[in-house]
Amino acid sequence: MKLIIDIDEEARNELFDIANNGRDISLSLQNTMIMAIANGTPLPKGHGRLIDEDNIIECAEMADDSFEWGVYVVKMKYIRDMPTVIEADKGE
Repeated sequence: MKLIIDIDEEARNELFDIANNGRDISLSLQNTMIMAIANGTPLPKGHGRLIDEDNIIECAEMADDSFEWGVYVVKMKYIRDMPTVIEADKGE
């Protein structure tokens, strides 16, 4: 299962410090992580590649053209070229 969790940068940095230096994880951080996982958003099996919609809109607006089909083709190219935020799930 892929799960999106929301943690603050301080908690993330502490986790990396623990992983890199072999420290024990504090009870407070354990609780923070448990709550983040419990409140996480599961991604559905077989989802497609996730990309940044705001980036798509910005690029598509810059590609405006009077010829409707040309605009569609250019906009689709921009969508295909957007950086992937989360890879597609093959549903295996």
